[in-house]
Amino acid sequence: MNFATVLSRPVRWPTVTRDELSHRNVLCRHREPWTMTWLERDWCFSLSPATSLPPAVRYLHIEWGGAQVVVGLDEAVIQAITDVALPGQSVLSWPQDVAMAAIEFSAELMSVAIESASRKSLHCAGWKAERPAGAGMERYTWRAVSEQTCLEGEIWLDTVACRYLAAQLREHPVTGDPAGAQAWDDLPIVMHLVVGWVDVPASLLPQIEWRDVLVLDECLLRDDGQQLLVRLGSHLGLACAIDGPVLRVLEGVKEIMSEATVSLAASGGVLDDIPVRLTFDVGEREISLGDLKSIQPGYVFNLGRDPRSVVSIRANGRLIGEGELVDIEGRLGVSVLRFKLEAN
Repeated sequence: MNFATVLSRPVRWPTVTRDELSHRNVLCRHREPWTMTWLERDWCFSLSPATSLPPAVRYLHIEWGGAQVVVGLDEAVIQAITDVALPGQSVLSWPQDVAMAAIEFSAELMSVAIESASRKSLHCAGWKAERPAGAGMERYTWRAVSEQTCLEGEIWLDTVACRYLAAQLREHPVTGDPAGAQAWDDLPIVMHLVVGWVDVPASLLPQIEWRDVLVLDECLLRDDGQQLLVRLGSHLGLACAIDGPVLRVLEGVKEIMSEATVSLAASGGVLDDIPVRLTFDVGEREISLGDLKSIQPGYVFNLGRDPRSVVSIRANGRLIGEGELVDIEGRLGVSVLRFKLEAN
């Protein structure tokens, strides 16, 4: 076998069907717990992606409208479930039929609620000590919390069960994960202090000289140069008032229109007419995600200089010169002060 033979083999990627993608995107989101009275207590139930849990002592097999569900139960869970029917009794050593009867009796209220919501029958098919092999089934973690108790374990769902459950949870309120969100508060977010840009063919770059004026295709200065829309990525922006070297936030982060892709017609050499974006900016600033989420109108950024004075000129992101803003009969342009195509 040579290297070429290895490369010629088709790559086998993990496959995910559209059906799997649809239900995973529902089941793997943080949602408000759903509540119900069970085992004579008020409980909050939730489902989350699988976590590392010790193996359960029993695995309860459930048939739900033709779907297969396997629920992992440890001793604490089994005891809590059967205490309603047989207080103080341990059913693990009892015959399976007797233990199943006790579990079904205790879980009857939950079964009725699930059947009513899903309009599908649900019954316990038996339990086993062996963990499911996992083929054709997806594993999640379930949790039930009351004032006095917290129970959790594994739950295995086949594709049909995932579809059923996703249908029930799709409209259930989504909530953030406070612990997970806080862990990302230090993530740096780049604020692009871009005044505007123009798209030109590559063949035009060598012709640009000192004092040439480039008219902007898109200008982020507003209100006769009194405001600047600070870009956060391609779809978000922060409207700010300009007070010399200081930007004062006027409103919170909002969605903005993404710029249209400019297509320049090729004439002559195709490569000479590749579009190049010239952007005009006063640099970048970093702000943490946590600070960005807390920004309110009135927050100020000190840029160190007025963004309406000298701007940097970049070609597809590479610094190639400097210029100053000029007004051209109501349109904004940049007069070139320094222009250098060589690498820095």
